[in-house]
Amino acid sequence: MAAIAFDTLKAARRLKEAGVPEAAAEAHAEIMAEAFVFNMDTLVTQDYLDARFAEHDARMDQKLGALEARIDQKLGSLETSMDQKLGTLETSMDQKLGTLETSMDRKLGTLETSMDRKLGSLESHINEELAEVRGDVKVLKWMLAAIALSTFIPFLRDVFSLI
Repeated sequence: MAAIAFDTLKAARRLKEAGVPEAAAEAHAEIMAEAFVFNMDTLVTQDYLDARFAEHDARMDQKLGALEARIDQKLGSLETSMDQKLGTLETSMDQKLGTLETSMDRKLGTLETSMDRKLGSLESHINEELAEVRGDVKVLKWMLAAIALSTFIPFLRDVFSLI
């Protein structure tokens, strides 16, 4: 530490001039010198503060580095855990979608078979109805022919009888 120049002789002389007895003036001067020395030893300097701040900064950097490493480790662990959970969820969804797709294919196959059977039955029924209608049309043709002949034959007989 830097020492402060304190002139004890000058201080004692000034105290004597002010009316303080010589022994008391000398004692006061010595006490003040000791106080200055004691206070100088406990005085905080810029160098002291710089060193303390540097130590503090180093400790803080070390603690922040450790904290950052722990956070990185936890984030990595969390990322791994989330990847595993998402993979499990994806597998589960794929299985469920596969089961749903199989079920839908089976139901669509059953529906298609049922529709084919019903369409086949409807086609058979329509063919039966058409056959019946064709038969009725043939009967109507014969009846129309019979009516035409029964009307035309007497007409022809009358025409030929006049000839």
